[in-house]
Amino acid sequence: HTPSDSLIIQTTFHRFGEKNKKLETIKHIVSNINDKIDLMYIKGAITPRVIHFFIEHMMSDFTLVCDDATKLLIKSNEYDALHKLNIDLSVVHPCPLVCVTINPWSSDGRHYPIETFLREMKASVGIPVFNVLSEEENHV
Repeated sequence: HTPSDSLIIQTTFHRFGEKNKKLETIKHIVSNINDKIDLMYIKGAITPRVIHFFIEHMMSDFTLVCDDATKLLIKSNEYDALHKLNIDLSVVHPCPLVCVTINPWSSDGRHYPIETFLREMKASVGIPVFNVLSEEENHV
């Protein structure tokens, strides 16, 4: 279930729970902690601003938890930064992956052979794969 606190910081010896999850609150708690942070739960969005705070303060080696994957509003460079800092990501409510959609056309006009792309994707994943263009044509 989802925690009642909006911010939880679990250290080796203490647990800090707050209703306020603002970055200033995180800064205040982190600056007053003397032991290792094991876990940080943030209710709502995990944004680049939060990740940059971790980078600036050289925070590392803990698990960052959010409610579900839709709350991770970060780009690949922020994800890479988390990886370099050895910050693991975890979710309270996993989102099941029920299908994969493909679009054989890129925005710059290049494309993959449709049938080959669809066949190779279906062979690579264990869930249904749909070509968004052909599905769109079938339902228009």
